Amino acid sequence: MTTTMDVERFNSITGAYPRLRIGVVGDFFLDRYLQIDPTKEETSIETGLPVHNVVGVVALPGAAGTILNNLVALGVGEIHAVGYCGDDGEGYELRRALADRPGVLLDHFLVAKTRRTPVYCKPMVLEPGLPPRELNRLDSRNWTPTPDELQREVASRVEELAWAASPRCASR
Repeated sequence: MTTTMDVERFNSITGAYPRLRIGVVGDFFLDRYLQIDPTKEETSIETGLPVHNVVGVVALPGAAGTILNNLVALGVGEIHAVGYCGDDGEGYELRRALADRPGVLLDHFLVAKTRRTPVYCKPMVLEPGLPPRELNRLDSRNWTPTPDELQREVASRVEELAWAASPRCASR
């Protein structure tokens, strides 16, 4: 059976998005965009190398946070971030960026003292009339396996969220 998509069917499907409740489980990174103005370039006295002066910083949820951003853009009503960040400045930025998204809940998002918040640092040269040009990315991440205890805690949060969504929960 073939079904065609007409405007009415499309609107029916997308009209349900605000009523959806979705959990995004995964590795959340901080995408930190450094906005560089090339007209402010200097030369470092110490190294003789060019200095790229940053005139703005934008922090966005990345990796699993990118999926979350897309769901927000689609108008999904309730989005639960399930994962973790480090107990560091980047973790603070990531939590703030997640919390700023409409409909995003952080009840199942952990702060882990044993991990660093992974960061994709993206220097972007901004020139008038041209699209932003990305320079070499600077990545910071954890290079060792996630500790078993933290894995179990994240799995427990997934289970809690699934249990709360279960029809059995309503009959308790």
